[in-house]
Amino acid sequence: MSTALAKRQNTTTLAARQQTQAPDDDVASASLRSGALLCDAMGYQESVDPAAEQAAQQLVEEELRQNPGAPPRLPALRPPRDSSIMAAEFARCDRDEDLAPLAIERYSCAPPTGQDPEAWRSARRNVRAQLEHQANRVVNLELAESFAEHAWRRHVHDLGRLRAQVAALAEGREREAEQINLKRKRDQAKLGPDIVRAERAVVERLERHRALEARVAALRKEEAK
Repeated sequence: MSTALAKRQNTTTLAARQQTQAPDDDVASASLRSGALLCDAMGYQESVDPAAEQAAQQLVEEELRQNPGAPPRLPALRPPRDSSIMAAEFARCDRDEDLAPLAIERYSCAPPTGQDPEAWRSARRNVRAQLEHQANRVVNLELAESFAEHAWRRHVHDLGRLRAQVAALAEGREREAEQINLKRKRDQAKLGPDIVRAERAVVERLERHRALEARVAALRKEEAK
C-alpha cells in the first residue's frame, strides 16, 4: 500500500512530463499504423450560378417592395476566410489535397540515424517520458486494484440512497396531488346543489324576460292599430 501511495504522489510530475512526449493511449497510434483512412472534415461549399443568384435577388427585392414592413436586406454571405488557418484549409480543399497525417514520431522509440548529440538527447528524453507514462499506468492499475471495488460499491450505495430519496419525494408529491383532487371533488359535490338552484333561477328569469318581451311586442302592435 505504501508503495502505491508513494507512486501516486509522483503521478502529477509524470503526467506533466508525458503531456509533451507520450500519448494518453495507443489507439490513435495503432489506427495510424494499420493504415486506417483519415476523415477530411472540411465544410462543403458549392459554387452558385451568377444568373441564378441575380434572378433570386430580383425576386427578393420585388417581395420587399410589396411588403414595406419586411426586414432590411441582409449582408452578403461569404466564406470565413478571415483567419490564416481557414484560408490555408480552403486553399488545400481547392487544390483537392488530403489532410496531412498525424505526426506519430513521438509515439515511437526509434533511435536517431545520425550522430547528432542533440538528437540522441531528444530520443533519450522521449524514451524516459514513455517509460514514465507506462509507470503511471501501472500505478493507476495498482490503485484501481486496491480501491476501485470499494469506490464503486460506495458509489452504487449512494445512487441507491439517492433513488430512494427521489422515490419518496415523488410519492409524497403524488399524495399531495391526490389530497388536492379529493378536496376539489368534495367542494364540487358540496356546491353542486347551489349551482343547480342558480341555474334554475337563471332559466326562470330568462323565461319571464321573454314573456315580458312578448307582452311588450303585443302592446306595441295594439297601439300601432
